[in-house]
Amino acid sequence: MTYGLMQTVPLPIEAYEQIHAQIGAAQVQRPAHGLLVHFARTTEQGYQVVEVWESKEDCDRFFAEVVNPIVERFAAGGPLPSEPVIEEFEVYGLLTPVAEPARQDAPSVPSQSTPAQADSPTPAAPA
Repeated sequence: MTYGLMQTVPLPIEAYEQIHAQIGAAQVQRPAHGLLVHFARTTEQGYQVVEVWESKEDCDRFFAEVVNPIVERFAAGGPLPSEPVIEEFEVYGLLTPVAEPARQDAPSVPSQSTPAQADSPTPAAPA
């Protein structure tokens, strides 16, 4: 069953960026098998992370092996102002179009294809 997880964390988005970078580097050796969607956003209290997994077991395994050790090292500097709020939910109607990760340093530009590219089995890189 598809599994959703939303965490509201009382830390600035910069903390998320540091933790996220370390998790990304760790995925080279331990990929996030079963992760379908991950994104974060700022909130008035800090930041929020939303994830959708193929199963709760996939999520639990990745957190135990990768996320929790990184967060524990990060938190070694002191306790959080308050505990993160975690909400689990069942996911309905998930659509996952093909997408590339968003880049923070480049404006979002819709890709365009020429008639020749439309018949190509792989998309051409933008010029």
